[in-house]
Amino acid sequence: MAKPALAQHQPSGPFPINAPKRLVILSEPAGARVVKDGSQALGSTPLIVTVQRSGARGFAAPVMFEALPADSTQCAQARVLDNRQITPDTIEFFMRVCPSSPIRSDSVYASTDVTDPPVRVSSPPVRYPENLRRQAVEGQVVVEFVVDTTGRVERGSARVVRASDPDFGPPALDVARGSVYLPGHLDGRRVRVLVEMPIGFDIWRGEP
Repeated sequence: MAKPALAQHQPSGPFPINAPKRLVILSEPAGARVVKDGSQALGSTPLIVTVQRSGARGFAAPVMFEALPADSTQCAQARVLDNRQITPDTIEFFMRVCPSSPIRSDSVYASTDVTDPPVRVSSPPVRYPENLRRQAVEGQVVVEFVVDTTGRVERGSARVVRASDPDFGPPALDVARGSVYLPGHLDGRRVRVLVEMPIGFDIWRGEP
């Protein structure tokens, strides 16, 4: 009987899910509006919230907090708690710390050049090419794409950088285009970021 074919993303070292935890959110000066994961308004600083780090397979999902400026002398700030980080006791935003140079909305930054690179929060299932599954061919694809300031992959930006077999390319691109991210930040501001994602295609080797 043929073994089922599995295609997996490379592991990123996620941290186990935390228990519910009280988190203090501060800002200097106080009064910044705080938003969680891009849409959930939590209130204004100083603020105490209870964080439940839900996730999948026993590992915590990333969480993004943004502090929005109260006046024109302040700059937006952001903090991403990714899946390799325990929930801290306190997060503090320094609202008068602004970028030393302007950030252009049409610029695309490398992951290594931003303060917080995008963090993947979901991806569609990976389709293993049937012809390669029958031949028990394994491999890897590296795809490249731009994550916009909403956390979505920009239309037309995804491309295959390299693939061990050309037939792995189309399903890898489907995964890239359907993935959702917490957006990248540079000095607390959302920016467009060029991302490379490796996708492994592995045949399951269990007992008969």
